[in-house]
Amino acid sequence: MSGSIKQLRIGIVGSQGKTGKLLVKSLLEHNFQRVVSFHRPSRPVEVSAGHSGTCANVPLDLEKFGVDKIKGLFEQVDVIVFVAGAGTQGIPKLFTVDIDGLSKCVEAAEGAGIKRFILTSVMNVEDRAFWWSLEGNMKSYFIAKRCADHELRRSRLNWTILQPGWLSLNNKPTGKIMPPTRIEEKRLAGYSMERADLAEVIVSCILHPQNTEMKSIPLAGGDTPIDEVIESL
Repeated sequence: MSGSIKQLRIGIVGSQGKTGKLLVKSLLEHNFQRVVSFHRPSRPVEVSAGHSGTCANVPLDLEKFGVDKIKGLFEQVDVIVFVAGAGTQGIPKLFTVDIDGLSKCVEAAEGAGIKRFILTSVMNVEDRAFWWSLEGNMKSYFIAKRCADHELRRSRLNWTILQPGWLSLNNKPTGKIMPPTRIEEKRLAGYSMERADLAEVIVSCILHPQNTEMKSIPLAGGDTPIDEVIESL
């Protein structure tokens, strides 16, 4: 079955970001044959040679493009992975990228006939007691992520929402995460995990739709191989 899944056209929204770049690299290393990099118009993704698969760069401006235009772009893919985010660009971008950008992509995916949609979110997004007293823009960040999660859950798509803790910038994959049943063991460490492991989790979710569709999955670094955790869900 994995062979046929690897023939699917995987579209990555936000491929120019830290997680997006790692995901493009991981998909090609796992021999996915057709990857579509949806990126900000000024930031195409560079892909190294030596892979059997291809990566097509397609400009997508989440703030300026309307649903119909995004729908036209999405008609060339089978799976959407949304890893875009405002990051440190401020509260207005949380509205236009994390909330409305996601909303437009969900509507466009439904219109394009796409069934599979994977979204990266954040740990404890449903726990207001956890994030309500956070300082700076962090509370707004959690509110935006929660709104995006609920928007996707209300859709007709076969969704997966990944909820990692704080992401390390080392970009060195360990290949291991914590099973959801033991996730609280990582609380004192901020549920931290390697960003490269998040990319590997996304690949595993694509390869195991029967284990991951219609599920929100908390993620933290751990001691169990990624595929073993995903296959146990």
